[in-house]
Amino acid sequence: TADIVASNETVEFIYKEMKNMDEIYYHTLMMHLNFQCTPKEIADLSNTSLKTVYTRLSRGKAMLKEKLIGNKEVASWTGKEKETTK
Repeated sequence: TADIVASNETVEFIYKEMKNMDEIYYHTLMMHLNFQCTPKEIADLSNTSLKTVYTRLSRGKAMLKEKLIGNKEVASWTGKEKETTK
């Protein structure tokens, strides 16, 4: 049950961080992660190029990853500690 609680808190953290993103990344990630739209569907629905959608997905996921790794509590749930650079 501790894993389920950690997973729910992780999901809540992800959605909270997504809401803090620039609108274009938020909407693209929501369509892809929450509504399971393909990049092609997102491009069609948002009237943008497929290349733009891939770029937004890549950048948005990188932003989320940085936030997850930077959050010590979430990092401990996933078994990943924030690495320090020398």
